[in-house]
Amino acid sequence: MLEEVKRVTYRRGDPHREVAPVTPYPRIDPQQDRHEGYPGQQPRKHEQPAPARRRFTAMRELIEKLRSSEDISRVDFNTVNQELLDIGLALAEAELISLLLQLKVPLDSIDDIVRQLQHRSETPNFVSGLDMTSETNMFPVFVEELAEYLMCFESVLVKVGKQNQLLVDEITNHGRYQINHGRIKLDFSRPADESALDWDKLNLVISVKVGAVEVDENGRRAIFYQRPESKGYGLYSDKSLSLSI
Repeated sequence: MLEEVKRVTYRRGDPHREVAPVTPYPRIDPQQDRHEGYPGQQPRKHEQPAPARRRFTAMRELIEKLRSSEDISRVDFNTVNQELLDIGLALAEAELISLLLQLKVPLDSIDDIVRQLQHRSETPNFVSGLDMTSETNMFPVFVEELAEYLMCFESVLVKVGKQNQLLVDEITNHGRYQINHGRIKLDFSRPADESALDWDKLNLVISVKVGAVEVDENGRRAIFYQRPESKGYGLYSDKSLSLSI
């Protein structure tokens, strides 16, 4: 971004104003220090420019720890989007149905949820989640200051029955109900247009952890994930990031 140029207007003084006499320069002895000839003038210190901040330090640390033992590839924007979509849908298909059955969601409602996901399978949201901990880490080594990278399906409608009364009561008392299983998180809440006394459906947000992300102060991202089909690990960044560190 170009810096703003300040314009300063100089006005001519009064032409009849007296001009103060100019103080003569002191005599300069060639043997003296050059700054001693100007009374009151302090020598300038050589100003060092502020060191540039190294971006994505946590991601660089993770790559440094893995690069000697793992295959890491740079991927472009289209590749990372498609591969993360494939990963998220595969995880959802493997874990979602059993998790919904555990919560006693009716079978016809589960079928409807699957149809909703299939209809929106190409348009999920990818967002940053919570900071990863040693317990939620998904890589062979753990590095602090990396966040979960999530694929989310929002506003999925879930029809409920009498067998879901405990789930409804939990949402009534606490506003929502969340459950984590592996790399999937389900977040149930009451739709805004539903009466508090007569529920027949819930709102569900499905979040699938597909990788790790680091975001700098300018909103640029570095995304790291395990690629499908045993292709090693993939790295995408909005700013050039050297794999050689």
